[in-house]
Amino acid sequence: MIARSVPFLIAGCVLAAAAPAVAEDEEQVRALAQQLFDEAEALLSAKHVAEACPKYAASYRLDPHLGVLIYLAECYEHNGQLASAWGAFREAEGMAQARKDQRLSYARDRIDALTPRLSRLTVSVPTETRVEGLTLYRSGLELLPAAWGTPTPTDPGSYVLEAKAPGRRHWTTSVVVPPEGGTVNVTVPVLAPGAEDLLPVTAAPAPAPAPVQTVPTARAPQTTPPDAPRPTPPLVSAESSAGASDVSRRVTALALGGLGFVGLGVGGALGVGARSKYDESASLCNDANVCTPAGTALRESAQSKALVASVLTGVGVAAVASGLVLWLTAPTTPAPSSARAAWSVVPATSGWGVGAHRAF
Repeated sequence: MIARSVPFLIAGCVLAAAAPAVAEDEEQVRALAQQLFDEAEALLSAKHVAEACPKYAASYRLDPHLGVLIYLAECYEHNGQLASAWGAFREAEGMAQARKDQRLSYARDRIDALTPRLSRLTVSVPTETRVEGLTLYRSGLELLPAAWGTPTPTDPGSYVLEAKAPGRRHWTTSVVVPPEGGTVNVTVPVLAPGAEDLLPVTAAPAPAPAPVQTVPTARAPQTTPPDAPRPTPPLVSAESSAGASDVSRRVTALALGGLGFVGLGVGGALGVGARSKYDESASLCNDANVCTPAGTALRESAQSKALVASVLTGVGVAAVASGLVLWLTAPTTPAPSSARAAWSVVPATSGWGVGAHRAF
């Protein structure tokens, strides 16, 4: 009974040891976020605004804080990225309201000031254009159907619009969004039928080569006498072999169980973190899954953590189950006795054979 509880005690110790490792990893993430924030502050002080904004964004993605988000929004505004600034201030508004933070009024003031200055891009898709499988992209990012025909706040600059559908020719065009208060409307035309999206024609498989017939060769005559003397191999004890196998199975079971519980512990911690990131992004994304830049960063972080958590949890369950099966099915070594049976391979008058004898 005591022996069978050993693997569970070891697994518990391993799981307890995994918790500080997860905490240490979180501390390293926060340290990196602080370093990126300090670098962004230095770049902003040196008037390198365009280089500072990605540093603020990376710091907020690693360790989301309201103060960092407001700094990021201000950086976007100074850099002329008014749509990104507006979205970041909207996210800060939701976070401050949830926390009853006094910076709520400042975020709302900046939203009101930026709203009339926004440039908007509208991508219209007429009914006759909406064929099955139609997909739209804006500079490589997919535009969900819920955003079609909606004036979307967009940062100034040049964008490439694409439309794709199975069995249709691709359509693409370039648009330029002005810095402030501009409105750009683009209508996607009906995609012309084309062969470029059809499945390629594959050549018929080449016929199989004809089988090659071989002529059997005559077997060389046997030169070794059938009754030549052979050395007698050493005796192998069935009891000692079973004991070694028992120990090996139990060691393997303990190792698998320990690794499995480590995977479950780390996977569970990452799963909790993924859920937390996703919940934070809920107020930053609408029903069409259109998110602010900070909301997109939170969703991507949540998806990455969830994927790793799923893999580690699956591996952990499989390892624990395998270890448990090995432990429970390991044979029990019988108590030694004064007489034991041993098997050996011995020569017989007509060839080799297997015999048993008793040894003391």
